Amino acid sequence: MYDKVVHAGAYCILTLSWLLALNNKVKSLKSSILILILIFIYGIIIELLQGVFTSDRNADLLDIIANTVGILIAIIVFKSILKKNKLFKKIYLEK
Repeated sequence: MYDKVVHAGAYCILTLSWLLALNNKVKSLKSSILILILIFIYGIIIELLQGVFTSDRNADLLDIIANTVGILIAIIVFKSILKKNKLFKKIYLEK
């Protein structure tokens, strides 16, 4: 269970990092969905590669689900909390 929380946290941070890095371009739902899809595909590729190229690890569907939960949490946090916070907008989003 702890492993899945770590996966969700890591993908939440990864997604928030991309949303912040591309903050001027992430003004639409379409941009957010594209980021979600790309990071989701990245997570699947990583899981498949560890299942194919390592002998001590295997691909796990629950890891992919945890990754997806982290991605969704990041998008919710970014859209509903960070973009509405005036100080955050002034520092990070208005350039």
